[in-house]
Amino acid sequence: MKENNYLGKGIGLNSFIELSSETLKGGLSVSNPNLNNSDKSARFSFQTFETDKLKNFGYKTNNTSLSAYTSF
Repeated sequence: MKENNYLGKGIGLNSFIELSSETLKGGLSVSNPNLNNSDKSARFSFQTFETDKLKNFGYKTNNTSLSAYTSF
């Protein structure tokens, strides 16, 4: 799902999710080009990835990230 003008304020939202028998991937990012009417932009992002191959190969991996960016 992607939205470029959330609430009519120019806020961008992007989310995704992928499911399969061995993997789970998902994420959410929010970008605001004019944070609190300050002419500064901010972006927040969260992603997670999991691979489960315990049955066939004996391992399972997880990767989670959280990011924050700003610019002016």
